[in-house]
Amino acid sequence: MFLGFLAILSSYSVVSETNETATELRNASDFKKFNETLLRGKTFYILNLQKDSFLPRGFLRGLNVFGLVVDDPHFLGLEEEAFKGVVKLEHFLVFRSSATNVPDFRFIKDSLFKIVFVKSRLTSLEGPNLQDLPLLKFLSFFNNSIEYVAPDAFQGTEGVTYFDISYNRLMYLPPDLFKPWTKLDTVVLSHNQLLHVDQLFFRINPRVIFLGHNNLTDLDSVLHPGMYKVDQLDLSHNPIPRVTENSFNGKVNNTRYIKLDNCLIQEFNVRHYIGLRLLRLELNYNFIDKIINLYEANYTDDYIKEFNDNRHKSQVYVSSSDISVFYGLLVNLSMTGNRIAMLRSADFSQLVGLRYLHLRNNDIGQLDGNSFILLRNSLSYLDLSWNKINSLQGSVRFHSVLLYLNLADNRIEGFEDDEFEGVNMLEILNLHGNRLTTLGSSLQKLVNLETLRVDSNRLRTLGKGQIPANLRELYLADNPFRCDCQMLLFLNYLNSTDNLIFDTPVCTPLSATTPIGPPSNCPLGCRCFCTHDAQRHFMSVDCSSLGLTRLPALFSAATGNNYTSIMLSYLMKYKIRYEGSLTMWVNLEIQDDTAGLDVTNNSLQSMEEARLPEGMVHLFLANNQFRVPPTGLLNSQENLSRVTLSGNPWNCDCGTINFKKWILSKPDVVQDASIIKCGQNAKESVVIAEKALWSLTDLDLCPEHIDLYVPLAVLVPLKVRQSVMIMNIAFLRCEGFLLMVAGGKIAWTRYQMHVKVWLYSHGVTWVKKKDIDKDKEFDAFISFSHKDQDLVIPELIEQIEARDPKVKLFIHYKHFLPGELIQLNILRAIYASKRTVLVLSKSFLESEWCMFEFRVAHIEALKNHLNRIIIIKMDDLPKDADLPEDIQVYLQSTTYLTWGDKYFWDTLLYTLPRS
Repeated sequence: MFLGFLAILSSYSVVSETNETATELRNASDFKKFNETLLRGKTFYILNLQKDSFLPRGFLRGLNVFGLVVDDPHFLGLEEEAFKGVVKLEHFLVFRSSATNVPDFRFIKDSLFKIVFVKSRLTSLEGPNLQDLPLLKFLSFFNNSIEYVAPDAFQGTEGVTYFDISYNRLMYLPPDLFKPWTKLDTVVLSHNQLLHVDQLFFRINPRVIFLGHNNLTDLDSVLHPGMYKVDQLDLSHNPIPRVTENSFNGKVNNTRYIKLDNCLIQEFNVRHYIGLRLLRLELNYNFIDKIINLYEANYTDDYIKEFNDNRHKSQVYVSSSDISVFYGLLVNLSMTGNRIAMLRSADFSQLVGLRYLHLRNNDIGQLDGNSFILLRNSLSYLDLSWNKINSLQGSVRFHSVLLYLNLADNRIEGFEDDEFEGVNMLEILNLHGNRLTTLGSSLQKLVNLETLRVDSNRLRTLGKGQIPANLRELYLADNPFRCDCQMLLFLNYLNSTDNLIFDTPVCTPLSATTPIGPPSNCPLGCRCFCTHDAQRHFMSVDCSSLGLTRLPALFSAATGNNYTSIMLSYLMKYKIRYEGSLTMWVNLEIQDDTAGLDVTNNSLQSMEEARLPEGMVHLFLANNQFRVPPTGLLNSQENLSRVTLSGNPWNCDCGTINFKKWILSKPDVVQDASIIKCGQNAKESVVIAEKALWSLTDLDLCPEHIDLYVPLAVLVPLKVRQSVMIMNIAFLRCEGFLLMVAGGKIAWTRYQMHVKVWLYSHGVTWVKKKDIDKDKEFDAFISFSHKDQDLVIPELIEQIEARDPKVKLFIHYKHFLPGELIQLNILRAIYASKRTVLVLSKSFLESEWCMFEFRVAHIEALKNHLNRIIIIKMDDLPKDADLPEDIQVYLQSTTYLTWGDKYFWDTLLYTLPRS
């Protein structure tokens, strides 16, 4: 109602400025100072009457006055016949007076246009003083004490368009009070005590109706059918318990604004508003805990149907002939401050044109992925703040026109990676006051996001990849950020951009006098810096190529260190902005756990004194003089993701078996597993020196297991001879037999490959192990250069295929799929074959695809800890020193076949599996 009062003042002010003839009179005696000519058509302001409480009779006699404004608490009214003799008076306005009655306006009935009594002491409107005023348009009794209005109080005032009687004490109004006002446009009845308004609007059709702050309970009796002109309807702050199908449907179908906030309504049923063309519906601060949507009802004919909605345990009887489809007529829906606990699947599915949805301050704890599914192409504003939501469940996914999303003060801990898929237009996202510990990568999809609030959450770190590229405002305050290596990337991003405004420094600045430099506990000569792997960010220490013969003291037990972590830090410069402009540079300390150590290219000989912190991720030990494998140290570090060990003369003996097993169990961790070799030490035999560790068997590393047979063969007979002195010549034969067995075992161990090949070629097939790849489709993939096909096809492939039992070969000219990428064909060939046979020639080395086949097969062998490669070395190969490095390493670390060798075919056929 206060808005209506402002409208009065505004229109009056315009009139005053237009006429430029306003005159202020302090008391009644001032009228004598002006003659009729000077006062004609002016507006009088009467202030501070002082001793004169009543304006006298005839004080405007003979005058043609535009308006009279009285603003004085002492004003008690006008004397009887005060307007007698007035030629013309259009506006009569009284503010802050003590008047208890309205004057008799019949003397100026042919000119009076506006009557206003604001903040006076009127208690009733009755009698003839307001009757028969044919030109009256504007009538306001705002903020009086009116308790009664007579049925005929406004008889003869058919032209009234604006009526305001708000802020009074009315409990009822006569049903036919507005009957003569057929042109009434705005009626303001708010802030009274009205219990009902039955029939009050029966014969009129105003555009604006204000009924807020009364005691209305029966909403169905307020309006009447055919009130098609109603545009704004305020029914807020009334104890209305419910809305029914008869409350609005068919009555005010063209209204654009309905206020029903602060009532006692308990449910929102789409059907209750189905006939309206609403712009905005406010249902804030009711007791709504249920949303009913009847979109699934089957209205197939004109008979009455029973619809049983199992979700709400209710029965609804409707006739399809009375139903009009609700095609998005509701544009703005507010249900703030209710008791809604859950948004079910498609609760708003019939509101397909809804653009603004306010659900702030409810009890919503659970969303359905389809809660707003049919609003994807219309909803631009969604407020879900101050609820209990812990997950969006994909409910805003693919909302293509959503511009504003408020999720502040909920319980959200994180988002799925595709949570904002298709939300391409979002400009403002408010996540204030949630429980976010990370932003993940989900916000990156918000390509048009300009404002992001993540203040007052539980964020410990941020990454550049978590912030949309076009962001302009970022609010970060009140988060427990940890200024570590992971945060460093984000800080560098903030330092590099001039377009982003943020509200607070991410890390606490140090004193401006703090010097910039490396951390004080970084080992002398080493470099300490932030790095990362796929899982985490951490501090790393680089002590490579320093000629070290002992580990740095920081990582040595000799200095008494015994810790679970080492914290390192360094200082960086960081710029703080204020509203987008650079204000100053400050110093920040970056501090994090040490989880990386690089001591490559030194002269270190032992890791026995090493004391590394728990959680090491990178450990680079290559190219030193280590001999004893640090197996225990490696096993104690469970988080290692990158390790290098090559270029060291490792001892290869029985104690190396566990070292080899650790290397083979970490194919993705040990970066140089294929070139870790045995050293040329006194302990190593010439046979295994410089061999790749992964290619050696346990017996190669520890032949002592075999040598046990010799002493057993000798000691057992001696023991028996001491105990039994009566044995005859049969005992000597037994002793000789045991010696033969022991000697045969040694020979078998040393030459078992040659023996097995000979036995297999002579029909003893049981000596060949069962193939673990029996489920693979092919026995072998033959890899060769097309330049060698004239030799390979007839001399090798055709000879193998002619043997019995059959060997099933994968050959590229037979089995590569036409039209498919060569890389995919090669991968399929190697994965589908039990062995890969490489015909290694000069042409092979010159072929890009042949070398690709070798490398794929090599990687597969390392990954599975099983050598599936058979190399046939041709005569035209260059010298070993001229071979590619990876080919050199492979030939040095494994056995191979030589074309034309005496036992070539026997060895090849033994090595090839059979289907």
